[in-house]
Amino acid sequence: MKNSKPPQYPEISPIKKFVFGVLFFFLILLLFEFVLSFAGLERYDKEFMSTSYYPIFVPGKGDMSDHYVTSPHFGSYINAQSFLREKPADLTRIFVIGGSAAYGFPYTEEYGFSGYLRRTLDKGAPGRFEVINVSGMSFGSHRVLDVLKDVVLFEPDLVIIYSGNNEYVEQNILPEMKTPPAAIEKISSHFNQTNIYRAIRLSLFKATPRVFENRIKQDITDIRSNPQVSRGNIGRSSHTDAAILENYRNNITAMKELLVEQGVKGIFSTVPVDIGGWLPQSGLPQFADETAAGRWLELLDLRDQAFNRGDIAQEAEYMQKIVEITPSDPGMLFNYGKILWSLEEFETSYQELVKAKDLDYRPTRALSSFNEVIRDTVDEKNGIYVADLEKLVKEQYLLGQAKGIFLDYCHLTETGNKQVAQWLLPVMDKVIKSPRLDINSLSGLIRADSRAETKSDFVRGHELYAQALTFENNGRLDLAEKNYLQALAYLPGFDHIFTNLGHIYVDQDDVQRAIKMYNKALQINPNNHKVLLSLGYISLKEDRFDEAVNFFDKAIDVTPSLPGAYAGLGDVAMVRGEFKQAVKYYNDSLRLGQDSVWLRKNMAKAYLSLDDKENAVKSLREALKFNPLDNSLKEQIEEYSN
Repeated sequence: MKNSKPPQYPEISPIKKFVFGVLFFFLILLLFEFVLSFAGLERYDKEFMSTSYYPIFVPGKGDMSDHYVTSPHFGSYINAQSFLREKPADLTRIFVIGGSAAYGFPYTEEYGFSGYLRRTLDKGAPGRFEVINVSGMSFGSHRVLDVLKDVVLFEPDLVIIYSGNNEYVEQNILPEMKTPPAAIEKISSHFNQTNIYRAIRLSLFKATPRVFENRIKQDITDIRSNPQVSRGNIGRSSHTDAAILENYRNNITAMKELLVEQGVKGIFSTVPVDIGGWLPQSGLPQFADETAAGRWLELLDLRDQAFNRGDIAQEAEYMQKIVEITPSDPGMLFNYGKILWSLEEFETSYQELVKAKDLDYRPTRALSSFNEVIRDTVDEKNGIYVADLEKLVKEQYLLGQAKGIFLDYCHLTETGNKQVAQWLLPVMDKVIKSPRLDINSLSGLIRADSRAETKSDFVRGHELYAQALTFENNGRLDLAEKNYLQALAYLPGFDHIFTNLGHIYVDQDDVQRAIKMYNKALQINPNNHKVLLSLGYISLKEDRFDEAVNFFDKAIDVTPSLPGAYAGLGDVAMVRGEFKQAVKYYNDSLRLGQDSVWLRKNMAKAYLSLDDKENAVKSLREALKFNPLDNSLKEQIEEYSN
């Protein structure tokens, strides 16, 4: 009997084995996905929206167990509010979201426009309306969007969005932020909706919640892990302005789409700001040529002579010619607008003051371009309306009646909050279409609201602080110091007061007193980047270079977008002979929006030390734009160009 040979099977190539293995793996996944689809796991998605390990609202305890309350995690950064967990059928639930102006600062929320609306609606239609303010201190549109993702889960009938003053605050809006490619984000988004992912997430969430953190795409100071905002000071450049405007538009569009998707009606408010009582910050003007610079200086002298004579009309004529030479100088535009105001040329004055605000080197107010974005969101067919509050404030300005609306650059006085509440009522009536809203009667109730008669020390202290800010900004340092010291009696633990007192004492060349104030501020808040920056420059001036570097580095750790800190590091590098590093730091400062004649001169010195005459000349030419009459700069350019 012959030995039988085992059957011969065709050999499978490694490539085919790999392909079959992959197919088998995906078949198993599809089978799991199919089986899990019967478990209804999507009902748990609500728990994981926007990193739910820190939800904005949590169930109350004890007597508040039938309410949702603002999570203690958000402390004083978001208004503490509460509302019923089981919403009554006949209740209209209204949320208000925004930054500090909507929050109610410098008062508490009850003195803000939402507080006036709540009390008025309670009187006009008891038990029928609920107004919940979920605004946050210094929150920009990216954070407002994040809050909205929670708000839509709680059966809102209407959401009022008042956001636009904080778009230059946080580093998330810078174009340097790196995000995954669109294709990868799309794949990730689809995977997150699978039942397999839901099962894994539910299994592991309690043990490792942060693994499933759903960070907002561009927010590197995530509200969920850190609700506090460290206010930055991002400078202006066409590149940065374009990136910030695009970021704002994207966030507002996302809010609108979310509301429409959830079937929630929304009111987006344009954001009015103080244009006549807040001096914008200016850099040195740049000139096209020597002739323009000479004429500008001549006109300044003529303007001063007209001012001394009390000839306001002649002063206005000279100012008009000055701003024609330097149309991008916000300080001059502001002064021109104020002179026109005194001549009762309100329309032209308003236009110049708005230009000045929009060119402010330190943009802390909503820009006109932001309000245009808001106006473009209107979509009444889908329940999205616009309340054009900026237009209403403009009408007040043109009538000469705008005084008393603002405390500082954007925060409303009690009168201003009452007016905003009244202006919102007719838009709310249009959206809600409720027969219970009698606008005339409700407006009368708002005007008669006497809540302001019961101010606490907290409210009085913040009011004094806001007034001091305005005095300091407008150069009235004596009155600013007086108000800050009075505010300290009510708010002894408020680090910003010590910070600003330090700035005043630096301006007065009282460095030791300034350092004392700065150290007190750091004891309260070690991450106060303004104090760290100021102490860095004091150390630099006193030749304590290691200390200066330490302060600048700490300031950058807190606020990576701080141009002054990079410029300071550049100055230290120059002193130490590290010229290549100095150029890098100076370019970082320029990239973040800081530019000046001294920065350009120092860059030129660094390039010359590196024997790079070409770039040195370029830097000197940029410096010359600030002062075309500087003959020493011209001589240097000629010398190094040959």
